[in-house]
Amino acid sequence: MQNDTLNLVLCCGFLSRLLDNGKIVRFLSTRYPEYLDGFQKIIAANSLNA
Repeated sequence: MQNDTLNLVLCCGFLSRLLDNGKIVRFLSTRYPEYLDGFQKIIAANSLNA
């Protein structure tokens, strides 16, 4: 359980930094909007738990 929590925190930090990049967000929104939506939901869910 503790290892899963650490992995989630690390992934959310990575996704947050990734989505701070406007070029990446534009690329995902035009080509893979479902991934962008999923990444944003993961970040939002993690921020609610913090």
